[in-house]
Amino acid sequence: MENPVNTDTGVVIVAVEDSKPIIQLADGTTKKVEAKEIGANVQKDGTVTVKGSDGKMKVLPKTGETENIALSVLGSLMVLGSAFIFKKRI
Repeated sequence: MENPVNTDTGVVIVAVEDSKPIIQLADGTTKKVEAKEIGANVQKDGTVTVKGSDGKMKVLPKTGETENIALSVLGSLMVLGSAFIFKKRI
């Protein structure tokens, strides 16, 4: 998240991963917490809503990695195939 979100309870959210806010602690370290622990809610679409320090509701996007094995295998085969073709030319 480019700009941290300050909540109305004083919590600083620096990121969201898999619909779990990552908060910044007083010593500068970060910790992944459940949304309910900081007064936030997880919506059906995976986004997180929380009331900001300005009193307005903030919607934080759902993030996180999703793996797709088929694309990984396809990419690997393409690299191997191009290496084989390149080796034949030399």
